[in-house]
Amino acid sequence: MSSLKPTSGVVPPNGTIIVPVMCLRPNQAESYEADLYRYLEVEEEIDAFHDLTPFDVIEEVTGKCALFLGYFDIDRDPISIRWYFEFDMPKIHVDWGWRDFGLRPTPPRVEERILESDTSHQRLH
Repeated sequence: MSSLKPTSGVVPPNGTIIVPVMCLRPNQAESYEADLYRYLEVEEEIDAFHDLTPFDVIEEVTGKCALFLGYFDIDRDPISIRWYFEFDMPKIHVDWGWRDFGLRPTPPRVEERILESDTSHQRLH
């Protein structure tokens, strides 16, 4: 099981963590990759998710999950996705950034697009 930590052990001052995603394979999370993609195709806008890469299977208080790293939307904001596969109906948790702790707020550009989308959706009905 892996912990998501920068190789130097120190988070740079700007909070950016460089993860060489090609070096992450093979790992246990790969076996859940197809399930995650099927879910995103049905329940989300799959085109908003970029370069999703399995990181590892980790154990948390809420259960085991497959951790994926990737980018979201046109600004390619870093995200982490936890796919809790042990439940009858798998659960998903998406966080901004790639850190284990200290979640980041929703980037303002994404929040604006969500609000615009909600407003345009309401106008259609």
